[in-house]
Amino acid sequence: MTQRVRLVGAERIETNLLAIGRTAENIATLRPGAQILKTEMQNRVPKDTFQLHDSIDIRQKGSRLEIGTDDEGFYGYFLERGTSKMAAQPWVAPSVDAGRARAVAAIGRKVGVKVDQVWGR
Repeated sequence: MTQRVRLVGAERIETNLLAIGRTAENIATLRPGAQILKTEMQNRVPKDTFQLHDSIDIRQKGSRLEIGTDDEGFYGYFLERGTSKMAAQPWVAPSVDAGRARAVAAIGRKVGVKVDQVWGR
């Protein structure tokens, strides 16, 4: 005995899932999460001269966003890791740890809006 199943609407499901995927890869979707991490970094970085604080920025590299310092903030690496003559003063890793959940949630809200749009909620 053979049973047959007919799936109706598969094309619509595929179209909707592709639209959601494109949204998740969109820079505008990622930016709120990146902004949260940037703020965390600026709050935690040592602020002797504010040069490092002011050099933290969000840059677009192709379809990705990078959060980091410009050339003026090159010494941030040495603060994070320490040197043979200076103890480490971590600020990047604690920033990511502190902001990760909020950043992911912010991105998730953006994706959620698109899910609601494509599924007609």
